[in-house]
Amino acid sequence: MFKSKINSKLLLNAWNDFERRIKYRIFFAFAGKDTDEVYDPDFEVESDAKRKPPSLPAYINYGLRHGRNFVMQTISRVPDDTVSEPKDRLAPNPKAISLFLYSNQYIVTMTDKNLGIAVSRRDWIIEKSLDLLSDKANYVEIHELVANQIFEHQCIKMSEIAKLASETHPTHSRQLGKFLQSQVTEKDERGFYKKHAVPMFYGIPKIHKTPVKMRPIIPCHSAIQNPAAKYISKCLKPIIQWAPTIIHGSKDLAIKLSKLRMVPGQRYFIVTGDVVAFYPNIPLDDCLEIVEAFYTKSLLGSDRHNVLDFDEEEMALLKLFKRCLRIGNVNLVTQFQGKFYKQRKGLAMGVACSPDLANLYGLYFELICGIQSQPDIVFYGRYIDDCLAIVKATSEADALTKVGTVQFDGCVIEWSASRSHQPFLDMLLYNDIYGDLQYMPYRKARNHMERIPWASHHPLDVKRGTFIGEMSRMATLSSTHTAYKEALLFLGELYVQRGYPKELCEFWLRKYAQERWEQRLRESRPARAEEVLVLKSEFNLAWNYFSAKELGNTIIGVWRNYINLAEQGHMGSVHAPVLSSNWGDLGRVDPDLCTRIATTDGVQVMPDVTKLGFERSRWLVSRKRTRNLFDFTTTWKQVVLRGMDRAASERVVTQLRAALPPILEESTQSLATMDVDSDSGDSVNSVPSAWREGALGNFGRW
Repeated sequence: MFKSKINSKLLLNAWNDFERRIKYRIFFAFAGKDTDEVYDPDFEVESDAKRKPPSLPAYINYGLRHGRNFVMQTISRVPDDTVSEPKDRLAPNPKAISLFLYSNQYIVTMTDKNLGIAVSRRDWIIEKSLDLLSDKANYVEIHELVANQIFEHQCIKMSEIAKLASETHPTHSRQLGKFLQSQVTEKDERGFYKKHAVPMFYGIPKIHKTPVKMRPIIPCHSAIQNPAAKYISKCLKPIIQWAPTIIHGSKDLAIKLSKLRMVPGQRYFIVTGDVVAFYPNIPLDDCLEIVEAFYTKSLLGSDRHNVLDFDEEEMALLKLFKRCLRIGNVNLVTQFQGKFYKQRKGLAMGVACSPDLANLYGLYFELICGIQSQPDIVFYGRYIDDCLAIVKATSEADALTKVGTVQFDGCVIEWSASRSHQPFLDMLLYNDIYGDLQYMPYRKARNHMERIPWASHHPLDVKRGTFIGEMSRMATLSSTHTAYKEALLFLGELYVQRGYPKELCEFWLRKYAQERWEQRLRESRPARAEEVLVLKSEFNLAWNYFSAKELGNTIIGVWRNYINLAEQGHMGSVHAPVLSSNWGDLGRVDPDLCTRIATTDGVQVMPDVTKLGFERSRWLVSRKRTRNLFDFTTTWKQVVLRGMDRAASERVVTQLRAALPPILEESTQSLATMDVDSDSGDSVNSVPSAWREGALGNFGRW
């Protein structure tokens, strides 16, 4: 991460955003079930930040005003970043790197399994991507006009779904409707859709495979239908958490394995399975039907068996779910090298709900075969496409036969069994000399072991937190203290090689090692939204002068002080405006959340913000990283991928201008502009609708 100057304005910007969010939070906490919508931060869209927050009782606003004053006082203590420092000799030179990559036609990408970065030849990237897209079983090339028809259809359907959510959703209503509408392409003044956001296809190298292959990605973060996929993912999360066969990560697996009880003297085999090309091989229609059935069952609960028992709200939820499920996963279109492709089958990596759908598809068949109820299957779990079983058997063949009952329609699972050891995720599972199952950290082949280097301008607390987080991970992945100590020894040496002071690493190891070991299997309870209050910003030295805890104490102290004054009846001229009975935009409030106060008009009730639990909340600053070196590689990738095409295109345009009459000069200029802007979805073969209509209208005259 590159060095950035001290910017005290970040504190004020974070406060302005926080003040808006906490006003909504207080408003909805008081309104409870009497409001027609419930605020959900997952459904927030950018336009919400421009909407005026609700009005609250005066004493609450007064406490927030003290919070603003605290922030301004902190800003006044932040020093100016005027001291010039010598140039960091270890800092990379982005210009030199970009020139090197462009001159050699190299592309920097991430790798599959998160093994580090890879540097590949431009021709190889294009060749492997085209190999994937030329697979007629998975993709079909379509004309731009057909792609635009699909996009316009998606826009219409998403607008209809947004209207349905706004009118019928029992809890989120207008907010969800606006969220579902957020990626619909805008229209121009004539009513035509503007340029659609098209997912740009790319692949990441599988460097752990021989020969190296590519994993296809269709990034749908800005796609028209992406909000529908996000809504589906949120709806399915409770079902995923309940699923008995799904592994939620290495810690979840370690906790489950620690509860196993092995019978001494029995022969146990460690069996792992890999679902080959899981996402693209899932039959999409069958998968959507299975997921719909899971969601319907979750709405029915355990006491009902038929959708005819649904009330009006439940029917509205089911209808919305069905429509979002289909629009979010059907007719996926991507673009590569100026051409459009439609995915013909399966799920796409890059769609928000794909992991959830794949998990539930596998869960369906696991429940049918009853793998976990089989007496010789001591343990069975699956992390998306990786399966793990501990099987009591007489031989490897016997173990493979017993887990072979797990079969997913349309998919192939490659099983492997061993009595000694097997890698799974980032663990190495093995049977010790006593026949007990143990595990230790495992490094996949060709893992680059990349870490934040000491030369990076991450704050020191972030580097320390990263190191401690890895200590926690090593503890979780180790079933014995000996394995944990060996892992820490390797960890310390790794960070020293990345430039960290040896004495500092040794200090962190001494201070935190035992605590991490003792807490390794503690089942952490996810923090609820009401327990955390967060100011959102980015890494900057200005935050070294700020204390979120003191900010919280300041605001809550003011609220508590005025509530105490109101309860005691101190309604003098000084406090009366702050303790007025005006509730702002609040309507009816739960009496349990109110406090009786004495006013000049007699005893009244006032919404009591101290009863909302903010005194028990943690006040935090969430800092996202600023631009780092890898961010530049994304831009350089586009330059290298399209640089040669652009040069060729410019030569063609030059030749056209020399050959065509002046009436076509403007058209060829548009043609050149579209090719230059090819990374946003335009190309020589991608003509905007307005230009196309003009060309067709003048075709006869030309």
